[in-house]
Amino acid sequence: MVWMLGLLLFVDVLLLSANVAYRIGDGQDSGFWGTFAATAWDGDTDGSHIEIWGHIQLLLAAGLLVMLARQHKQLVFTAWAWLMFVVVVDDFFQVHESLGEVMAGLFDADAVAGLATKDLGELLTWGVLALLLVPPLVLGFFKASSWARRRTVVLGAVLALLVVFAIGLDMANILLHDHISGPATTVVTLAETAGELVPMTLFLAYTVKVAVLPSRRSA
Repeated sequence: MVWMLGLLLFVDVLLLSANVAYRIGDGQDSGFWGTFAATAWDGDTDGSHIEIWGHIQLLLAAGLLVMLARQHKQLVFTAWAWLMFVVVVDDFFQVHESLGEVMAGLFDADAVAGLATKDLGELLTWGVLALLLVPPLVLGFFKASSWARRRTVVLGAVLALLVVFAIGLDMANILLHDHISGPATTVVTLAETAGELVPMTLFLAYTVKVAVLPSRRSA
Protein backbone atom coordinates (compact mmCIF):
# COMPACT_ATOMS: atom_id res chain seq x y z
CA MET A 1 0.00 0.00 0.00
CA VAL A 2 3.02 2.27 -0.17
CA TRP A 3 1.98 3.39 -3.64
CA MET A 4 -1.39 4.60 -2.34
CA LEU A 5 0.22 6.55 0.50
CA GLY A 6 2.57 8.10 -2.04
CA LEU A 7 -0.37 9.07 -4.27
CA LEU A 8 -2.28 10.65 -1.37
CA LEU A 9 0.80 12.54 -0.22
CA PHE A 10 1.35 13.73 -3.79
CA VAL A 11 -2.11 15.31 -3.74
CA ASP A 12 -1.21 16.89 -0.39
CA VAL A 13 1.97 18.35 -1.88
CA LEU A 14 0.08 19.79 -4.85
CA LEU A 15 -2.48 21.48 -2.59
CA LEU A 16 0.16 22.76 -0.18
CA SER A 17 2.20 24.10 -3.12
CA ALA A 18 -0.91 25.96 -4.30
CA ASN A 19 -1.25 27.34 -0.78
CA VAL A 20 2.34 28.63 -0.96
CA ALA A 21 1.58 30.16 -4.37
CA TYR A 22 -1.45 31.92 -2.85
CA ARG A 23 0.77 33.42 -0.16
CA ILE A 24 3.45 34.47 -2.64
CA GLY A 25 0.90 36.00 -5.00
CA ASP A 26 -0.44 38.11 -2.12
CA GLY A 27 -3.66 39.04 -3.87
CA GLN A 28 -2.38 39.39 -7.45
CA ASP A 29 -5.25 38.58 -9.79
CA SER A 30 -3.31 38.29 -13.05
CA GLY A 31 -0.48 36.18 -14.46
CA PHE A 32 0.68 32.90 -12.95
CA TRP A 33 0.12 33.95 -9.33
CA GLY A 34 -3.38 35.11 -10.20
CA THR A 35 -4.31 31.46 -10.78
CA PHE A 36 -4.08 30.99 -7.03
CA ALA A 37 -5.59 34.33 -5.97
CA ALA A 38 -8.85 32.82 -4.68
CA THR A 39 -8.96 32.34 -0.90
CA ALA A 40 -10.05 28.74 -1.51
CA TRP A 41 -6.35 27.98 -2.09
CA ASP A 42 -5.49 29.22 1.41
CA GLY A 43 -5.47 26.27 3.80
CA ASP A 44 -6.00 28.63 6.73
CA THR A 45 -9.41 29.63 5.34
CA ASP A 46 -12.59 27.76 6.28
CA GLY A 47 -13.92 25.80 3.33
CA SER A 48 -10.59 25.81 1.48
CA HIS A 49 -9.63 23.06 -0.98
CA ILE A 50 -7.16 21.71 1.59
CA GLU A 51 -9.78 21.59 4.33
CA ILE A 52 -12.29 19.82 2.07
CA TRP A 53 -9.65 17.29 0.97
CA GLY A 54 -8.85 16.59 4.62
CA HIS A 55 -12.56 16.11 5.39
CA ILE A 56 -12.96 13.66 2.50
CA GLN A 57 -10.03 11.59 3.75
CA LEU A 58 -11.32 11.48 7.33
CA LEU A 59 -14.83 10.50 6.23
CA LEU A 60 -13.47 7.72 4.02
CA ALA A 61 -11.31 6.51 6.92
CA ALA A 62 -14.34 6.63 9.25
CA GLY A 63 -16.38 4.57 6.79
CA LEU A 64 -13.64 1.94 6.59
CA LEU A 65 -13.38 1.84 10.38
CA VAL A 66 -17.12 1.20 10.69
CA MET A 67 -16.70 -1.67 8.22
CA LEU A 68 -13.78 -3.03 10.26
CA ALA A 69 -15.78 -2.72 13.49
CA ARG A 70 -18.62 -4.80 12.03
CA GLN A 71 -16.32 -7.31 10.37
CA HIS A 72 -14.11 -7.95 13.42
CA LYS A 73 -16.62 -6.98 16.14
CA GLN A 74 -14.22 -4.46 17.66
CA LEU A 75 -15.82 -1.52 19.51
CA VAL A 76 -12.58 0.45 19.39
CA PHE A 77 -12.85 0.86 15.62
CA THR A 78 -16.34 2.31 16.04
CA ALA A 79 -14.91 4.76 18.58
CA TRP A 80 -12.24 5.84 16.08
CA ALA A 81 -14.87 6.31 13.38
CA TRP A 82 -16.93 8.42 15.80
CA LEU A 83 -13.89 10.57 16.60
CA MET A 84 -13.14 11.25 12.94
CA PHE A 85 -16.79 12.03 12.18
CA VAL A 86 -16.97 14.52 15.07
CA VAL A 87 -13.72 16.21 13.93
CA VAL A 88 -15.18 16.71 10.43
CA VAL A 89 -18.52 18.00 11.75
CA ASP A 90 -16.76 20.36 14.15
CA ASP A 91 -14.49 21.71 11.43
CA PHE A 92 -17.19 21.99 8.75
CA PHE A 93 -19.77 23.71 10.98
CA GLN A 94 -17.14 25.62 13.02
CA VAL A 95 -18.55 24.22 16.25
CA HIS A 96 -15.55 24.93 18.48
CA GLU A 97 -15.31 28.49 17.12
CA SER A 98 -18.99 29.18 17.85
CA LEU A 99 -18.97 27.55 21.28
CA GLY A 100 -15.62 29.20 21.98
CA GLU A 101 -17.25 32.60 21.63
CA VAL A 102 -19.98 31.53 24.04
CA MET A 103 -17.47 30.23 26.59
CA ALA A 104 -15.42 33.41 26.21
CA GLY A 105 -18.23 35.12 28.10
CA LEU A 106 -17.24 33.14 31.19
CA PHE A 107 -14.09 35.24 31.58
CA ASP A 108 -14.00 38.81 32.83
CA ALA A 109 -10.59 39.67 31.38
CA ASP A 110 -9.88 40.27 27.68
CA ALA A 111 -7.01 37.78 27.75
CA VAL A 112 -5.80 34.97 30.01
CA ALA A 113 -2.20 33.69 29.93
CA GLY A 114 -1.59 35.56 26.70
CA LEU A 115 -4.60 34.02 24.96
CA ALA A 116 -7.67 35.98 23.95
CA THR A 117 -10.76 34.75 25.78
CA LYS A 118 -12.19 33.49 22.47
CA ASP A 119 -9.10 31.31 21.93
CA LEU A 120 -9.29 30.06 25.50
CA GLY A 121 -12.98 29.34 24.96
CA GLU A 122 -12.07 27.23 21.92
CA LEU A 123 -9.60 25.24 24.02
CA LEU A 124 -12.29 24.62 26.62
CA THR A 125 -14.68 23.51 23.88
CA TRP A 126 -12.12 20.97 22.69
CA GLY A 127 -11.84 19.79 26.28
CA VAL A 128 -15.60 19.19 26.37
CA LEU A 129 -15.48 17.38 23.01
CA ALA A 130 -12.66 15.22 24.37
CA LEU A 131 -15.03 14.05 27.12
CA LEU A 132 -17.28 12.70 24.37
CA LEU A 133 -14.50 11.15 22.31
CA VAL A 134 -11.90 9.73 24.69
CA PRO A 135 -14.04 7.45 26.97
CA PRO A 136 -15.33 5.30 24.05
CA LEU A 137 -11.73 4.92 22.83
CA VAL A 138 -10.49 3.89 26.28
CA LEU A 139 -13.38 1.45 26.80
CA GLY A 140 -12.94 0.03 23.32
CA PHE A 141 -9.20 -0.35 23.82
CA PHE A 142 -9.57 -2.47 26.95
CA LYS A 143 -12.25 -4.62 25.31
CA ALA A 144 -10.28 -5.02 22.07
CA SER A 145 -8.23 -7.97 20.91
CA SER A 146 -4.46 -7.58 20.88
CA TRP A 147 -4.67 -7.27 17.08
CA ALA A 148 -7.05 -4.29 17.33
CA ARG A 149 -5.04 -2.76 20.18
CA ARG A 150 -1.90 -2.66 18.06
CA ARG A 151 -3.79 -0.85 15.31
CA THR A 152 -5.20 1.56 17.88
CA VAL A 153 -1.70 2.44 19.08
CA VAL A 154 -0.75 3.43 15.53
CA LEU A 155 -3.94 5.48 15.09
CA GLY A 156 -3.26 7.09 18.46
CA ALA A 157 0.21 8.15 17.35
CA VAL A 158 -1.27 9.76 14.24
CA LEU A 159 -3.90 11.50 16.37
CA ALA A 160 -1.18 12.86 18.68
CA LEU A 161 0.60 14.31 15.64
CA LEU A 162 -2.62 15.95 14.49
CA VAL A 163 -3.26 17.46 17.94
CA VAL A 164 0.26 18.90 18.12
CA PHE A 165 -0.29 20.86 14.91
CA ALA A 166 -4.04 21.54 14.99
CA ILE A 167 -4.13 22.75 18.60
CA GLY A 168 -0.56 23.12 19.89
CA LEU A 169 0.96 24.99 16.94
CA ASP A 170 -2.25 26.96 16.44
CA MET A 171 -2.12 28.28 20.01
CA ALA A 172 1.64 28.92 19.71
CA ASN A 173 0.99 30.91 16.54
CA ILE A 174 -1.55 33.04 18.39
CA LEU A 175 0.79 33.65 21.33
CA LEU A 176 3.75 34.54 19.11
CA HIS A 177 1.83 36.51 16.50
CA ASP A 178 2.80 39.92 17.90
CA HIS A 179 6.42 38.90 18.46
CA ILE A 180 7.47 37.46 15.10
CA SER A 181 7.69 38.99 11.63
CA GLY A 182 5.17 38.56 8.81
CA PRO A 183 7.22 35.98 6.84
CA ALA A 184 7.81 33.93 9.98
CA THR A 185 4.08 33.99 10.74
CA THR A 186 3.40 32.75 7.21
CA VAL A 187 5.85 29.89 7.64
CA VAL A 188 4.25 28.86 10.94
CA THR A 189 0.77 29.03 9.39
CA LEU A 190 1.84 26.88 6.45
CA ALA A 191 3.49 24.41 8.82
CA GLU A 192 0.26 24.21 10.81
CA THR A 193 -1.75 23.58 7.63
CA ALA A 194 0.64 20.84 6.48
CA GLY A 195 0.74 19.37 9.98
CA GLU A 196 -3.05 19.04 9.98
CA LEU A 197 -3.38 17.66 6.45
CA VAL A 198 -0.67 14.99 6.51
CA PRO A 199 -2.04 13.14 9.59
CA MET A 200 -5.46 13.02 7.91
CA THR A 201 -3.77 11.38 4.93
CA LEU A 202 -2.02 8.94 7.26
CA PHE A 203 -5.36 8.07 8.88
CA LEU A 204 -6.84 7.14 5.51
CA ALA A 205 -3.78 5.30 4.23
CA TYR A 206 -3.46 3.24 7.40
CA THR A 207 -7.15 2.32 7.63
CA VAL A 208 -7.05 1.19 3.98
CA LYS A 209 -4.01 -0.93 4.81
CA VAL A 210 -5.77 -2.52 7.79
CA ALA A 211 -8.93 -3.15 5.75
CA VAL A 212 -7.27 -4.52 2.63
CA LEU A 213 -4.11 -6.33 3.61
CA PRO A 214 -4.55 -9.70 5.33
CA SER A 215 -3.14 -9.86 8.83
CA ARG A 216 -2.90 -12.56 11.43
CA ARG A 217 -5.20 -11.73 14.29
CA SER A 218 -4.81 -12.81 17.86
CA ALA A 219 -7.76 -12.76 20.21
